[in-house]
Amino acid sequence: MKHILLKSFLFISLAVLFSSFQCSESDDSVIWDFYPIELKMYVTLPDGTNLLDTELENSILENNIKAIHNGKAYPLNLDHIDDEVKVATRAYLPVFYGLMLLKDADGIPYLYFGEFDGGGNYENEIVTIDWGDGSYNTLTFDSKLTWNKSEPVIFRYFYLDKEKVENPMTIVKTLDSK
Repeated sequence: MKHILLKSFLFISLAVLFSSFQCSESDDSVIWDFYPIELKMYVTLPDGTNLLDTELENSILENNIKAIHNGKAYPLNLDHIDDEVKVATRAYLPVFYGLMLLKDADGIPYLYFGEFDGGGNYENEIVTIDWGDGSYNTLTFDSKLTWNKSEPVIFRYFYLDKEKVENPMTIVKTLDSK
């Protein structure tokens, strides 16, 4: 009986000792990574025809398309169209790629501009798309990171020519309009 009491006492003592080493909820050692901000744009005719399709006779890819952000022009980079978009699952720092043509999981081409720091705060951040034919579209986004206790809360809003849109967005163009 004495032996059982001694084992029980040792077990309880060890359990209490180890439970005192557990991390508290206010552990400051947590490192947060935030998904980067990316602008994704499908460009179509009113009938839904994708104007970024390299097989399309009226593709706009021959135009001198560029994005303008903070006074700097980023010409369309066509070198990555067949690259696979990879999703980061570990610590991630955003990489700014400029304006690229990519394909989504279904093989549909779209324009990509970014990346911007997902943990940064942006207000009325403007990117102008110059279609190389005299026409332009203005993309704007807001991103605000706040904290609710120890949890991050992110508010993100995207606008196309001052109209609120979802991201990815669809830009509808006509071939004869400027």
